[in-house]
Amino acid sequence: MLGDFNETGFEAMQEVHGVIYGDSHSLGSLKIADAEVILKRAYSDLEMVVTPLNITYIASRKK
Repeated sequence: MLGDFNETGFEAMQEVHGVIYGDSHSLGSLKIADAEVILKRAYSDLEMVVTPLNITYIASRKK
């Protein structure tokens, strides 16, 4: 299982991070869309769950 914020979720988290820590949260180096490509290469089954703030992949049946 792998999940990350979508753009809306990151904006919301960024706002909370700014209030709590007084600065910006850094962006990761791997976008969730790029992770999807990697997961598809490694797993036979890949389910995507999309919520208003997140995208989550559930991978099974490793190749």
